[in-house]
Amino acid sequence: MWVIDRGFNPVFTNLKNNQNPFLHFLFARPVGVLMAMFACCILSLIAFSNLPVSLLPSLDVPELVVQLDYRGHSPEEIDNSILRPVRENMLTLNGLKRTESEARSEIGQVRLYFEFGTDMTLAYIDANEKLDRLLNSLPKDLPRPRIVKLNTADIPIVHLQIIPKTSESLNNDLLATSELVEKVIRKQLEAIDGISLVDANGLKEKQISIVPNLQKMQSLQVNETDLITTIRSANQTLSSVSVKDGQYRYFIKVATVLESAKDIENLPIVLSTNNSNFAQNNTQNSSQNFNQNSTPQNTIIFLKDIATIKLEEPAAQGFHLFNQKEAFVLTLHKQSQAQIHQLTPRIDKTIEDLKANFPDLEFITTQNQTTLLNLAIDNLKSSLFIGSICVFLVLFVFMGNWRVPLIIGVSLPVSLVYGFGLFYVFDVSINVISLSGMALGLGMLIDNSIIVLENIEQFRSKGFSKKEATVLGVQDVVAPLVSSVLTTLSVFVPLIFLNGLSGALFYDQAVSAGAVLFTSLIVAFFMLPHLYLILNKKSKNNQPSTSLSASLRYKDETSTTASASLRFENKKNKETKVFTFLLSTYEKIFFVLEKNKKLFLAFSFLLILSPIFLFYGLEIEGAPKINKTDTSLSINWNEPIDAQENKNRCQLLLEKFSSQISFSESDIGQKKYFLQNDNATQTQANLYLFFQTNPLKEKAQEDITNWLKKNYPSSSFEFLPAADAFSQLFISEEPTVELRVRNSSSKQILPFSTFDSLYSILQSKTNYFTQKGKGTTTETLVLLNIDTEKAALYGFSQQDILEKLRYELGQFSITDLNSFGQIIPIRFKRIDKTVEEIINQSSLTSINFNSVTNSTNQIPLRLFINFEKSNSYNTLTADQLGIYQSIFWDKLEIETQNELQHYLSTSFPNLQTSWRGTFFTDKENLTQFIFILCVSIGLLYFILVAQFESFWQPILVLLTLPLGISGSLLLLLFSDTSLNTMAAIGIIVMLGIMVNDAILKIDSINNLKKEMPLLEAVHQAGKLRLKPILMTSITTILAVLPILFSSGLGADLQKPLVWAVMGGLSVGTITAIFFIPIAYFEIEKRINT
Repeated sequence: MWVIDRGFNPVFTNLKNNQNPFLHFLFARPVGVLMAMFACCILSLIAFSNLPVSLLPSLDVPELVVQLDYRGHSPEEIDNSILRPVRENMLTLNGLKRTESEARSEIGQVRLYFEFGTDMTLAYIDANEKLDRLLNSLPKDLPRPRIVKLNTADIPIVHLQIIPKTSESLNNDLLATSELVEKVIRKQLEAIDGISLVDANGLKEKQISIVPNLQKMQSLQVNETDLITTIRSANQTLSSVSVKDGQYRYFIKVATVLESAKDIENLPIVLSTNNSNFAQNNTQNSSQNFNQNSTPQNTIIFLKDIATIKLEEPAAQGFHLFNQKEAFVLTLHKQSQAQIHQLTPRIDKTIEDLKANFPDLEFITTQNQTTLLNLAIDNLKSSLFIGSICVFLVLFVFMGNWRVPLIIGVSLPVSLVYGFGLFYVFDVSINVISLSGMALGLGMLIDNSIIVLENIEQFRSKGFSKKEATVLGVQDVVAPLVSSVLTTLSVFVPLIFLNGLSGALFYDQAVSAGAVLFTSLIVAFFMLPHLYLILNKKSKNNQPSTSLSASLRYKDETSTTASASLRFENKKNKETKVFTFLLSTYEKIFFVLEKNKKLFLAFSFLLILSPIFLFYGLEIEGAPKINKTDTSLSINWNEPIDAQENKNRCQLLLEKFSSQISFSESDIGQKKYFLQNDNATQTQANLYLFFQTNPLKEKAQEDITNWLKKNYPSSSFEFLPAADAFSQLFISEEPTVELRVRNSSSKQILPFSTFDSLYSILQSKTNYFTQKGKGTTTETLVLLNIDTEKAALYGFSQQDILEKLRYELGQFSITDLNSFGQIIPIRFKRIDKTVEEIINQSSLTSINFNSVTNSTNQIPLRLFINFEKSNSYNTLTADQLGIYQSIFWDKLEIETQNELQHYLSTSFPNLQTSWRGTFFTDKENLTQFIFILCVSIGLLYFILVAQFESFWQPILVLLTLPLGISGSLLLLLFSDTSLNTMAAIGIIVMLGIMVNDAILKIDSINNLKKEMPLLEAVHQAGKLRLKPILMTSITTILAVLPILFSSGLGADLQKPLVWAVMGGLSVGTITAIFFIPIAYFEIEKRINT
């Protein structure tokens, strides 16, 4: 039991005889114990050096993306034949929460969203197995869709921009530069130790283009089929053919396989007699005079005589720009266990070597996550260091001597080092979340240290020797401190079972705070007493060296109230001037409040209820707002343009705002990244824009928005957070409120007129910004109608007409050429013509077999085809219920939502509606958070009932929780900070500190009231616990306060947490130190009467 003091009686002798033998053995060998702890400290430092460093915890993003390319097919075909079967087939995946798909022209993707905590490796394997089983029911010519697994490690640590300079050696040959980047530079970067992947975009493709000379071909009666047959037959190889020659067997290989464009130029075409005669007869009517002697019977000509053949870049499907110049980009991805501080110098050295070896190229690094990471970690480290200095100063001010601050000052870094050792055991990285947990654990660590040291001092003041006082002092507090730590952990550890990101982040927070608490107990029980013995060697045996106030004492049955009060007064005179002033202020306020306790208790209960009202005044969001100086602009021009026109428009935009933008990098059209998690068409562009300051960024965003709306009104665009680990985890692409509508009577999408009418009505019924969703934009299509009956009269099938169109449009692939490990396609090159020109000027060749010469006739293509232009949706969006169209709001009250839903149900009964958005997900997360918090509080109540053997005293402890919460919410409100995940973490950790103080204070009252009147016991217990709670609160606040004056992503992420901790500990502590004693006295008095 714990009391205020003990006198000299038989209990004194019994205590000396009841010393714990294990502790007695340890404290008799201080050097040996300290060396053992020093060895553990060395091992922890080694573990610390091997810990991975990252911005945020390495988490699997609970999302898989199924991507596919299906050239030449419309969004309707892709959704009906591919995406819908994939969506339905994936619904049985374990942990799947929902599915979303987008179908565009020639591309499509399905996003699979899982619950947080799902094993994404197993989900990835399972999804691939389901996809493989589904392939037989998908179109046969469909390339296998690919499944992309997302992870925070997928964010590249740096982008390397490679820009060709104006140089005679390269002659601005982008094809040659692209090959150099892919085969040489990329390989050198991949060889860096710690790099897992080097991804690329902007690389050029190759093709061998065949441009036939139609006039010569007609005069020689050679058609496209002859060219195709000649090239394909020359590119044949023998496979697995061997011959036996005596005892030996030889494999046969064709040595004349095509390897270059020159080989194709020299391919022969034999002109038969009929070809020559036809040429001679046809030449007379030809506008060009053909040399008849050049085509005798069975004459051989070469392919280069009737066609132009060259190696070149095909029509670009996409570009990469740095600022306004075309460039190449290589993105470097680190291995998950790689050390940033070791990897960064290797990357820098390799880039310097590349600059020296390739002077004709310019190398620039952008989006360097290592700089951002180092800045965030360094800011938190410096804040932790400054906080530790502040803690030392507070201890010095309160203690009045240098020994105790020095002892506790030594325990702080040692506890942190041991904590890093536990990080290694629990596989937790060094990140802003785990470091913040350590910063918050500093206050709790100091509380444990103070209790141990002051308890040792109390035993020394009663005449025990230094070793005896140390053994008894530590032995006395082992059980209560372990119980206190477990009680503190019980407050927030259950929160790791939250679904989603909150639970994942709470895990790192709980492990880091728990590690500091656990190691603080080890240090407090074993290191601090030994340091105490060493630093107090010269003091007299029976003379206490410090004047710590007692909070934990043994019961002495012979003690009297008067002697207890006298001893406390003697102690009070030894306190420092600062604490003496605080103590006298406390006593004055206490007596004033005690006289007006009904008014004070009424005010306290109003404060307890205030979180309910403060909650509605705060903005609720999942992630804290981060001030970043970069942004990503995503544009869809919603017009039938190619990648080149897309590039021209982006360059115009960048040139227009070049004075505001520091630098930019743009991915235009289709992307070639291996780890891309979205498909882009030629009409889309993604621009990364970097600015000097955040206000300049906001001004530029407004100007760009106005410029795009004015010059390209049909375009759709949005500014998104630049890609990093934070945005990948925290930022959701979902709108705040989204209404999804679909036709309930059929699977068909709503007509344009119906949806536009619905959108106009809903827009007029709300006062907030309204926007159409992705599945509502349109594009212009050319519809070709083939008259198959007329074509059959001329001997043509629909396949013949389609092959001719592919040939004229440049989409006809002849064959592939294998050259030095490269696969180069051979294609007919498209001549730039409109669809109308192609149909009007092209013709099909019809052979007249009734003629003696088997003459041919040219039949115009326009006889069989007519075309018209039509509008169609360029994107189809769908979920597990089918195709839908959506409308977005940036804000919409629940009452307005209900009114709109009622209107839709009555006015559009054939429409099926559903609501989604972050408004609903945040509400669900908050509901679950409150439920888990109630579970934590219930668990805490059961623990306290068992500890106090009382049902009402734990309720008194729990009433301090809303006092702290009210302080946190008030400061969040005054600082204009939202209630988000990080603020919630701060509130929970703050509650752990307040609960610890309330428990110890009530326990002290329970023991003191056995030997003194209730009012005096309440008063004395408040004074005994005043110093520890003030020191714990002040040191915790000072430990995290420097974060408010730091900048960068790490600091912005932690500021809501700091505001919550400071508000809770300041307001909550001030009220709780008076509320607990006065409420206890009032309740106990009523129970006794």
